[in-house]
Amino acid sequence: MSGALVPVKTAGDPVVAGPLADLLPAMIERAGEKTIKRWLQFFTAELTNDNTRMAYARATGEFFDWADELDAFARLADDDLKRIQSIHIATWREMLVKTPAQRKGRKGVIVEKTRSAATIKLKIAAVRSLFSYLKEGCGHWLWPC
Repeated sequence: MSGALVPVKTAGDPVVAGPLADLLPAMIERAGEKTIKRWLQFFTAELTNDNTRMAYARATGEFFDWADELDAFARLADDDLKRIQSIHIATWREMLVKTPAQRKGRKGVIVEKTRSAATIKLKIAAVRSLFSYLKEGCGHWLWPC
């Protein structure tokens, strides 16, 4: 991964700049600046391998996108992270197992493929690792800072 992974905060500027800025989940952004910084620390200081960093960023982004679509979460609430429980992660895991992944194949044709057990384990590990890291810095299992 090339480019600076530097938090930036000036009047009107984003807190996150660089390649990870496009991967910042809306739910993390709504949780506030301290949670954003903790998220950024997880992806820069904790994950040193570029491939792992990007795989975890995609996986956690998928989880947060899925969680944002649930009726249980108000999209404008700043306390979304407080309402995520282990049952939500388990439900997401079941969705990953039962729903084929879709991607564009050759010539732009949509291809459906069953996710492997290793892929599902990686995605769950990414989400659990992130929440564990947020807990360490925020003082509660799923509370934003």
